[in-house]
Amino acid sequence: MKATWGLGVFAGVMSVVGGARAGVGDELVAEAAARLKAGEPEVAAGLYARALAVDAGRAAARVGLAAALEAAGKRAECVAVASVCRTTVKDKAQVAACAVHEGRCRAGMDDAAGARAALQAALKAAPGHAEAEKALAALSADKTGPAERAARAWLTAHCKGAPITAERGGLQCRSGDVDLAIEARITGAFTAKGRTEALLQVRDGERSHAEGFGYSVLMRREDDTWRAVARLDDLPPGDGAAFIGTVRDAAGRDRLVHQWMAGNFGLFVGAVEVTRIDEGAISSQRIVELADTEGGDGDEVVSFVATVGLVDVNGDGWTDLRVRLNTAMGTREEGKAEAPVDWRSKATHRAVFRFDGNRFSADRALPKPPDL
Repeated sequence: MKATWGLGVFAGVMSVVGGARAGVGDELVAEAAARLKAGEPEVAAGLYARALAVDAGRAAARVGLAAALEAAGKRAECVAVASVCRTTVKDKAQVAACAVHEGRCRAGMDDAAGARAALQAALKAAPGHAEAEKALAALSADKTGPAERAARAWLTAHCKGAPITAERGGLQCRSGDVDLAIEARITGAFTAKGRTEALLQVRDGERSHAEGFGYSVLMRREDDTWRAVARLDDLPPGDGAAFIGTVRDAAGRDRLVHQWMAGNFGLFVGAVEVTRIDEGAISSQRIVELADTEGGDGDEVVSFVATVGLVDVNGDGWTDLRVRLNTAMGTREEGKAEAPVDWRSKATHRAVFRFDGNRFSADRALPKPPDL
């Protein structure tokens, strides 16, 4: 009886101690969150670390510490904490949060492949996670990270001393006989798994309409230096392209998702394609075909892509495409091209193109434009 009473007292004391520790941990986490919100990430990181010293299993402190380290610009420490966090916490929302912090910190270290893997892990834990999708998009079109540095490296080598300036999200140099601009840039491991590469869309003032006004350049980062490894004259085809994003295939390579339009005299055609890039060569799978005859007389056809979403729709680990396409047909009175179109029909079409690591297949067909 006496022994039983002693064990009960011991259990009660431990319960009180445990409750006190929990209370201290809660207070530290709350104060850390407030400091982080107030713009004091380093102070917040110290408080989160103290909370973990009190209770090493406190998931909120792990997530918060990763966020504070990212905000403080301590990327290596952020990656170390966040990578452990996303493999040890159990709540899927917290796993996704840690993976997003890891992905953004890796991106800041020019580790595009590692960043993409972490962000995909976030989407696997929480499909449709807005911050993860946003970070993936930012990784593809980073204006301050590796894609930006690759673009500046190429322009520095080709601008003949002309100043490099920024305009409408692009980079350019124009002086004397130099007229060059990088109108799009995107990072990925395009030619082999694990490589850090960037694809640049170049507009060259010396190129003609027949030459599409430009070309693309494949850059590769080796030994902290960016160098050009290939020029791709067929990318983009026609007048220009918009780089939408990338998807990773079964070989661990990134494929470019892009849209292009080409044409003249009021007749335009185009497409959304997924393109595999090799040094000096490309091969594309067409996803959506486009047509636009607006501006001419008589019957008109207009089709344009409203959105292309890159997301794992069915949770199988592959990035799929969710496409929304708008189409319309109408007439203009001959000789009055400026008159409003009298639409006979217009519609919005939605389809998902599922990826299996090799090719995309549509869950239903999108309408094709007529031959022009």
